[in-house]
Amino acid sequence: MCRTYFPVHRGSFNPTLASNQRYRNDFGDARRSLAYQEVLTLLTIAGHIRCSKLSTQRAKRAKATRFFNNDRVTLSELTYVATRIEDASVRDKDLLVDLDGCTVSVGLGNHGRLDWIRQTGVSTDKVPAVQVMPALVLDRKSQDCLGVVDLAIFGRPPVKGTTKQRNRLKRERTQLPFAHKESSVWSQVAFNAAQQLTSARRVTFVMDQGADIYQNIQQIIDRTGRDLIVRISRNRKGVNTKTKVHGNFDELLSAQPVRCVRMLEVPPLNHIAKRNKKRVKRSQRQAELEVRSVQVLLDTPDKYSKENGLISQPLQLIEVRERSHNVPQGEKPIVWRLLTTWLETDEQNLLAAVDTYRCRWHVEQLFRIIKGQGLRVDTAQSKYPQTLKKLLVMSLKIAADAIRLTNARQGEEFIPIEEMFDEEQQRTLVIANKELSGHTEAVTNPHPITSLAYAAWVIARLGEWDGYKSQRPPGPMRMQRGLTRFYEMHQNFQIFKKYDDT
Repeated sequence: MCRTYFPVHRGSFNPTLASNQRYRNDFGDARRSLAYQEVLTLLTIAGHIRCSKLSTQRAKRAKATRFFNNDRVTLSELTYVATRIEDASVRDKDLLVDLDGCTVSVGLGNHGRLDWIRQTGVSTDKVPAVQVMPALVLDRKSQDCLGVVDLAIFGRPPVKGTTKQRNRLKRERTQLPFAHKESSVWSQVAFNAAQQLTSARRVTFVMDQGADIYQNIQQIIDRTGRDLIVRISRNRKGVNTKTKVHGNFDELLSAQPVRCVRMLEVPPLNHIAKRNKKRVKRSQRQAELEVRSVQVLLDTPDKYSKENGLISQPLQLIEVRERSHNVPQGEKPIVWRLLTTWLETDEQNLLAAVDTYRCRWHVEQLFRIIKGQGLRVDTAQSKYPQTLKKLLVMSLKIAADAIRLTNARQGEEFIPIEEMFDEEQQRTLVIANKELSGHTEAVTNPHPITSLAYAAWVIARLGEWDGYKSQRPPGPMRMQRGLTRFYEMHQNFQIFKKYDDT
């Protein structure tokens, strides 16, 4: 058997103490534990992950470089530390955990770093690339982003040989245990996340079509004991639990009446799809969506061994389909099919499940921040693949702060400012607010000074948002730029204060 999947995640690190240990510092040393916090602060202030330009002080740049190149700072322990979450921040809350995968190309050009491929894997373009899957935690009620609670990093090795040889390897991989297959990454990350969220009142894992694998769904339900919402891509077979009618999803849903109709503003699209690499275009419009649902008990797939575990509980199948009369010519209507453990069938709960799936967009925004015009981890000038993977872990932790401020900008739910900024930083925010506020009410911070929304307004203004409600709300990229400028401003204030006091 040819195993090619070797992920690093929270479960890869063993935090238990040795028989002669009473306590243990992170990374096995108090100095390295302190260096982690200092390097994280440097990366946050700089707004990028290039160690050679993190600070004007050579000693700080050297500290960051030594930290990432230190063999005792392992990728598994760094992942464990960076994804640690306080139990008090999740206790008794209704949480959403957004899961999705991302490919980070690290080739620096068509012919760069080709010798990295054995350690990083390749993308579909045959360039060195790292695969990462984070678990982003959100408070369902307030949409407050609580951070990345786990992530898995792995690579896809290049497959060489003739077509016959490649097909043989593919057949061999299908015989591997599920935990040795790349498709198990969804359930593994979900299990690790659930281990940290035991005190939460409710946890729902929200996943895209990549998670539509029978054994993956079964593993998440059985191993975590929590809820899930997954968008499905397969026309599976099952039994309507009420009428006992058997059929595929098309047949079961076509027999159901429209439960409700919803109007939704659909944003435009123009991108390359990850699944088939084809360009997807969609015009902006007001869509009229029909919602149908049916409770089903899934059939086991063909050639599936029952010893691997069965989905024994019924699931709710929800279809959201756009009415065709409003679809522009040449475009396809929107069709979502969701499978969820939420079994409430009234109109309010069906729409809540659809809105919950839409919250998966936050993890896409997380990927946007770490690449492109954000932290640009894909352009890191690193000598070693392992160093770049460590930078990727840190960049995901930093990007979660920008998501948190973006979600807090409206101030619909009160979130204390102390959860993100200390007293000194709050003083800097007050000074910046005075400078950035206009002479009219239209350009004045409308939020209470004790709320995180107050800080989000200031940081959005630092990110070049004009402050008018008629404007498009500030997004995560603007928040990331604003955060970088705020931390630079705060650092300068601390320097001036130090010399002014002496």
